[in-house]
Amino acid sequence: MGIHGFFKKRNIEKFETVGIEEVDFYPKEKIFYYNFTKDTCEKLRTGKCNIEEIFQYKDDLEEFEKRCDGFKCSNLALSLLKNGFVHHQGTGILIFKHSCGHYSCNNGQHRTCLAAKLDIPVKAELMELEDPCVACQYGHESL
Repeated sequence: MGIHGFFKKRNIEKFETVGIEEVDFYPKEKIFYYNFTKDTCEKLRTGKCNIEEIFQYKDDLEEFEKRCDGFKCSNLALSLLKNGFVHHQGTGILIFKHSCGHYSCNNGQHRTCLAAKLDIPVKAELMELEDPCVACQYGHESL
Protein backbone atom coordinates (compact mmCIF):
# COMPACT_ATOMS: atom_id res chain seq x y z
CA MET A 1 0.00 0.00 0.00
CA GLY A 2 2.85 2.43 0.71
CA ILE A 3 2.95 5.43 2.98
CA HIS A 4 1.09 7.73 0.58
CA GLY A 5 -1.80 5.25 0.13
CA PHE A 6 -2.06 4.84 3.90
CA PHE A 7 -2.18 8.61 4.32
CA LYS A 8 -5.07 9.06 1.89
CA LYS A 9 -7.11 6.20 3.33
CA ARG A 10 -6.55 7.33 6.91
CA ASN A 11 -7.98 10.80 6.26
CA ILE A 12 -11.09 9.76 4.34
CA GLU A 13 -13.36 10.53 7.31
CA LYS A 14 -12.11 14.11 7.41
CA PHE A 15 -12.77 14.42 3.68
CA GLU A 16 -16.40 13.50 4.24
CA THR A 17 -16.98 15.72 7.25
CA VAL A 18 -14.86 18.85 6.72
CA GLY A 19 -16.01 21.61 4.40
CA ILE A 20 -14.00 22.06 1.24
CA GLU A 21 -13.45 25.45 -0.36
CA GLU A 22 -12.75 25.85 -4.10
CA VAL A 23 -10.12 28.51 -4.71
CA ASP A 24 -7.62 29.87 -7.21
CA PHE A 25 -4.58 28.44 -5.48
CA TYR A 26 -1.09 29.86 -6.00
CA PRO A 27 1.40 27.10 -5.07
CA LYS A 28 4.52 29.26 -5.47
CA GLU A 29 6.51 29.60 -2.24
CA LYS A 30 4.51 26.85 -0.54
CA ILE A 31 6.21 23.64 0.54
CA PHE A 32 4.63 20.51 -0.91
CA TYR A 33 5.04 16.85 -0.11
CA TYR A 34 5.05 15.18 -3.54
CA ASN A 35 5.06 11.50 -4.27
CA PHE A 36 7.26 11.73 -7.39
CA THR A 37 9.62 8.99 -8.54
CA LYS A 38 12.44 8.84 -11.10
CA ASP A 39 9.84 7.53 -13.56
CA THR A 40 7.52 10.51 -13.09
CA CYS A 41 9.90 13.43 -12.50
CA GLU A 42 12.70 14.56 -14.80
CA LYS A 43 14.51 16.33 -11.95
CA LEU A 44 14.65 13.14 -9.87
CA ARG A 45 15.75 11.15 -12.92
CA THR A 46 18.45 13.49 -14.29
CA GLY A 47 19.03 16.12 -11.61
CA LYS A 48 17.65 18.87 -13.88
CA CYS A 49 14.10 20.16 -14.21
CA ASN A 50 13.44 20.88 -17.88
CA ILE A 51 10.95 23.63 -16.96
CA GLU A 52 13.59 25.48 -14.95
CA GLU A 53 15.71 25.45 -18.14
CA ILE A 54 13.02 27.13 -20.28
CA PHE A 55 11.17 29.13 -17.60
CA GLN A 56 12.74 32.39 -18.79
CA TYR A 57 10.65 32.11 -21.98
CA LYS A 58 7.25 31.75 -20.28
CA ASP A 59 6.09 35.17 -21.53
CA ASP A 60 7.07 34.31 -25.14
CA LEU A 61 4.91 31.28 -25.94
CA GLU A 62 6.41 30.81 -29.40
CA GLU A 63 9.95 30.58 -28.02
CA PHE A 64 8.76 28.48 -25.06
CA GLU A 65 7.13 26.01 -27.47
CA LYS A 66 10.33 25.79 -29.57
CA ARG A 67 12.30 24.84 -26.48
CA CYS A 68 9.81 22.24 -25.21
CA ASP A 69 11.52 18.90 -25.35
CA GLY A 70 8.52 16.59 -25.58
CA PHE A 71 8.57 15.58 -21.92
CA LYS A 72 5.28 15.47 -20.08
CA CYS A 73 6.11 18.49 -17.94
CA SER A 74 7.05 20.83 -20.78
CA ASN A 75 3.97 19.86 -22.79
CA LEU A 76 1.75 20.31 -19.75
CA ALA A 77 3.41 23.65 -18.92
CA LEU A 78 2.82 24.87 -22.48
CA SER A 79 -0.84 23.86 -22.22
CA LEU A 80 -1.21 25.68 -18.89
CA LEU A 81 0.39 28.83 -20.33
CA LYS A 82 -1.75 28.76 -23.49
CA ASN A 83 -5.08 27.68 -22.01
CA GLY A 84 -4.85 28.34 -18.30
CA PHE A 85 -6.13 25.73 -15.90
CA VAL A 86 -8.98 23.86 -17.57
CA HIS A 87 -11.12 21.92 -15.13
CA HIS A 88 -12.94 18.84 -16.41
CA GLN A 89 -15.17 16.62 -14.31
CA GLY A 90 -13.00 14.34 -12.20
CA THR A 91 -9.73 16.16 -12.90
CA GLY A 92 -9.80 18.73 -10.12
CA ILE A 93 -7.04 19.08 -7.60
CA LEU A 94 -7.73 18.51 -3.92
CA ILE A 95 -4.99 20.24 -1.93
CA PHE A 96 -4.45 19.43 1.73
CA LYS A 97 -2.93 22.03 4.05
CA HIS A 98 -1.37 20.11 6.94
CA SER A 99 -0.89 21.22 10.53
CA CYS A 100 2.89 21.40 9.92
CA GLY A 101 2.32 24.09 7.27
CA HIS A 102 3.19 21.81 4.33
CA TYR A 103 0.83 20.94 1.49
CA SER A 104 0.02 17.77 -0.45
CA CYS A 105 -2.52 16.82 -3.07
CA ASN A 106 -4.36 13.69 -4.07
CA ASN A 107 -4.36 14.50 -7.78
CA GLY A 108 -2.51 17.07 -9.85
CA GLN A 109 1.05 16.83 -8.50
CA HIS A 110 2.55 17.80 -11.87
CA ARG A 111 0.07 20.64 -12.46
CA THR A 112 0.72 22.02 -8.98
CA CYS A 113 4.50 21.74 -9.35
CA LEU A 114 4.39 23.46 -12.75
CA ALA A 115 2.03 26.19 -11.56
CA ALA A 116 4.51 26.97 -8.76
CA LYS A 117 7.39 27.25 -11.24
CA LEU A 118 5.33 29.34 -13.70
CA ASP A 119 3.73 31.45 -10.94
CA ILE A 120 0.18 30.82 -12.11
CA PRO A 121 -2.85 29.66 -10.10
CA VAL A 122 -4.58 26.31 -10.30
CA LYS A 123 -8.24 25.71 -9.59
CA ALA A 124 -8.29 23.58 -6.50
CA GLU A 125 -10.35 22.49 -3.58
CA LEU A 126 -8.48 23.34 -0.39
CA MET A 127 -8.91 21.43 2.84
CA GLU A 128 -7.10 22.00 6.14
CA LEU A 129 -6.08 18.92 8.09
CA GLU A 130 -5.14 18.47 11.72
CA ASP A 131 -2.39 15.97 10.81
CA PRO A 132 1.16 16.82 9.71
CA CYS A 133 2.26 15.72 6.23
CA VAL A 134 3.73 12.26 5.70
CA ALA A 135 7.31 13.57 5.60
CA CYS A 136 6.89 15.25 8.99
CA GLN A 137 5.05 12.24 10.45
CA TYR A 138 7.99 10.01 9.59
CA GLY A 139 10.76 12.50 10.35
CA HIS A 140 11.94 13.03 6.76
CA GLU A 141 13.69 16.33 6.18
CA SER A 142 13.70 16.18 2.38
CA LEU A 143 10.97 18.74 1.74
